[in-house]
Amino acid sequence: MPVAHRCYTLRGMEMARIAHTYKHPNGVYYFNLKTPKALSGHFPTQLIRFSLNTKDPRKAAVLAAQHFLRYQAEFDSIRASLAKKTLSAMVAEIERLTGVAASWREEARYHLQRTEETIQQTEEAEERIKVAQRRLARFSW
Repeated sequence: MPVAHRCYTLRGMEMARIAHTYKHPNGVYYFNLKTPKALSGHFPTQLIRFSLNTKDPRKAAVLAAQHFLRYQAEFDSIRASLAKKTLSAMVAEIERLTGVAASWREEARYHLQRTEETIQQTEEAEERIKVAQRRLARFSW
C-alpha cells in the first residue's frame, strides 16, 4: 500500500511525497512502479509508468494505491503460475529420471547375471583343467 514519505523542496519546506508516483513539472501525477526482476520477461519494460490524469495529490494517492494493489495482485498471479509450471516441470523430470534409474537397474542386473555366469563358467573350466592335470600327472615318467 503506498505511503507518504517526507521529502524536502529546494526552499527547505517539508512536504509529503506520495509513494509510487512521480509529479511532472506541469503538475500532473504519474503512477510509477518497477517490475520485479524475476518477472521482467512478462512486461515490456522494467518500469510501469502512466499518467493518473490528476493534479490533486489526494486523488493521486488514492489512484496510486489502487493501481499498486492491482499490480501486486498481477505479480502474485504470475508468480503462482510460474511456481505451478516449475512444479509441473520438476514432477516431469522426476518421472523421467525414475524411468532412467529403472533402466539402469535392469541393465545392472543383466550385467550382474552375466558376470555370475562367467564366474561359474570360469570355475568349471578351472575344475576341468585340474582334472586334466591330475590325469596327465598319472602318465608322467
